[in-house]
Amino acid sequence: MELKNIKKKYIIATVLILILATLLFVFAWLLKDDTVKNVGVSNFITNGDVYFMQGTTRTEVTEYIKGGQIKVNTFDTTAPNFVGNLRFDVKQKGLSPCYLRVRLLEQWVDDKTEDIMPGDNIPYDYNTTTSTEKHKWYDNKRNDLCFYYYGSGDGKLNTYDNKTDSTKPQEVIPFLKGTGSYLGVDSGTSLYITFKVETVQPNRLAAFWYIEKLPWEK
Repeated sequence: MELKNIKKKYIIATVLILILATLLFVFAWLLKDDTVKNVGVSNFITNGDVYFMQGTTRTEVTEYIKGGQIKVNTFDTTAPNFVGNLRFDVKQKGLSPCYLRVRLLEQWVDDKTEDIMPGDNIPYDYNTTTSTEKHKWYDNKRNDLCFYYYGSGDGKLNTYDNKTDSTKPQEVIPFLKGTGSYLGVDSGTSLYITFKVETVQPNRLAAFWYIEKLPWEK
């Protein structure tokens, strides 16, 4: 009798564990599905275009990709991948306003040991908030590695021009235009760069970027 009770309790416990596991799986699936839906409500398409421009000659960065990063020359002005030739444009198209930022990741690597090394603070050339250009950027790189689209001051990027014609091309928004007169030295260390473009709807700052306000509003 005692053995039967033990078996019965074992069976009940097993069933309860299976039910609990099933509920947790369903709950997790619902959370995942909700996240996908939240991401999918955005009515805009954003891409980044990174390349090197030496005079009128454009060189694709695909020729200088190593380990998923762009290898940039910092000391030879004649090299196609010289950092002063680096360009980055954002291509944006959508039916609703959004906030936009570009995350710039830099890694200085020793050419022989491949160890991570300290490097220069490169003065990138872009349209600052004091520029007279239409498209302006706010440098918040020191805090979160990002440059935020500033525009006219509210940070919103509107692309309603594409609303009536889905075949219209994406708007090109220039971001990085080189590095001015910067010139490094051959120290046996190479610079590797990665860009990431991020857009979010104005009411989703906290949900996706984990900030309540844009950097210049604090």
